[in-house]
Amino acid sequence: MMKFNSFQKLVFWIVAMLIPILILHSYTNRVSIRVVENEIQSATLNRLNFFASQLETTIDQLALNSITLMSDPDFALLKNLDMMKDSERASMIKKTDEKLRLQIVASNWDPKIMLVFPQSGLSIPYGSPIDSASDDAADATWRYRQSDTGNHYEFSISIADPLKNIYNSDKGFIMTTTFSSTNLVRMLDEFKSKSRGDPFLYEANAGIIPNSTSAAPLVAELAQLLRGQELASSGNQIVTLQGNRYSLFYVRSNNLGWQVVDYMPLETIIAPIQANQKLFYFSVAILLIGNIILVAALYRNIRLPLKQLLRSFQKMKTGDYTTRIITDRHTEFGIVHIQFNQMAEQIQALIENVYQEQLRSRESHLKQLQAQINPHFLYNCLNFVHVMNQRGDKDAVSAMILNLGSYYRYTTRLEEQAATLEEELSLIENYLTIQSLRMRRLHYELDVPASMRTTRIPRLTLQPVVENAVIHGVDRKPGPCVIMITGVEEERHYAIVVEDSGIGMDKEGISGMNERLRLKKPHASMGLGVWNVHQRLSHLFKGDSGLTVVASPLGGLRVVIRWNKEKEASAHASSAYRG
Repeated sequence: MMKFNSFQKLVFWIVAMLIPILILHSYTNRVSIRVVENEIQSATLNRLNFFASQLETTIDQLALNSITLMSDPDFALLKNLDMMKDSERASMIKKTDEKLRLQIVASNWDPKIMLVFPQSGLSIPYGSPIDSASDDAADATWRYRQSDTGNHYEFSISIADPLKNIYNSDKGFIMTTTFSSTNLVRMLDEFKSKSRGDPFLYEANAGIIPNSTSAAPLVAELAQLLRGQELASSGNQIVTLQGNRYSLFYVRSNNLGWQVVDYMPLETIIAPIQANQKLFYFSVAILLIGNIILVAALYRNIRLPLKQLLRSFQKMKTGDYTTRIITDRHTEFGIVHIQFNQMAEQIQALIENVYQEQLRSRESHLKQLQAQINPHFLYNCLNFVHVMNQRGDKDAVSAMILNLGSYYRYTTRLEEQAATLEEELSLIENYLTIQSLRMRRLHYELDVPASMRTTRIPRLTLQPVVENAVIHGVDRKPGPCVIMITGVEEERHYAIVVEDSGIGMDKEGISGMNERLRLKKPHASMGLGVWNVHQRLSHLFKGDSGLTVVASPLGGLRVVIRWNKEKEASAHASSAYRG
């Protein structure tokens, strides 16, 4: 299972607290955008309805003015224009023309009003073309067409008196009212100046009438989009053009039969909310970064120093008393680190003193052992020389004296506590030669590779083990006996195997002996020399160095003396065991 440190936990909790805030803000932001969009769409549609109603009112007023003129008593006399005298006819035409001009001046749209008498071909104002009036049916419907001059488009309505078809012979005249589409453009411009949209008029067959500053390509695309739809009297929809989303509004003008259309980008509607949203996210990001910086500062000034302190304590726990904390900060933890370093120095000095005392104590035990063993051994050797001399066996006497001299020369040289394996083997050969002179039934074999013989080990490492094999193994068993000493070079260790064909031990005895070797103090049932050899090797070479006792195929015991291969072993041995 993955474990998180304090820094990661703090960052996690900060993010965990910000996530609900972000979710709640996102939800409220979406609700706000939806409400604002609905309100703006409703307000825009209401303004568009109001604009359409103004347009309807103006157009209705133009049509109503035409109908009012037709009910004028003077206009009723125009039906009998053919029966009047020339002077009366001219006066009537002039009077009618003046009334028409007054009606035109009264309107802001500068309409054109014309009377046409289809039967006589007369038109008022006099000389006005009557083709435009005769082309359409006098059905009181506004029509969009190109002007007579051909330079602009206009809307016109024709009303007959009586209100019948133009081709009915009973009617007297037709009144035609026309206004230019530029009037609608002015209204669109005025409406656009008070809104954020881009209004225009649309009719599926006739096309579009844009305002004077409209975005022509976009309006053309919208018209093309609307052309494939059946539009209601009013409504709105969301469309996507040129990669942008637009809110589209439309209201039908019942008089003209056109749609008043307005549109605006959705981004324009929700821009203030999006700006606030970006400001909020920016504030959250700044807050998050600030918190992370704060947590990082806490991590650097608290967690890291504490981690260094715990790591140093762990090193001391494993025996590394040389560990120190490097600190240059004059903070509370800096003071703690300094105190820890002072404590570590004191503990290291104390342990080194105790360790040196233990080494000196073991050396004194070794010297005491030598002092205890040597007199008894010397007495036996001198007694052998005396007996052999009486028998006249000069060779035995000479061999004993020479080997005994070499043996004592080596064992009494205590100023150097480390020796090569070659020197140790020479001592063992001297010792076993002395013992074989005393016990003719004893034989020994030495087989150690030359590559091992230059290895340095503590002095008197092999002698106590070999002596133990002679005294407790071979000496207690009658008949011929053999001691074999073999050198083995392993991957990470050197080993000297000492085997004898003595009386041996059972499994429980061997197990007990191995346990007693590893005790901190020598057991009463075990010789001090063998225990001391194991302790010196285990302390000096570390790891699994020391003695191991097993049963030997020869019938006695097999003692394996093993030590680690270390580059500094010889130097370490020399410094640690120098008297």
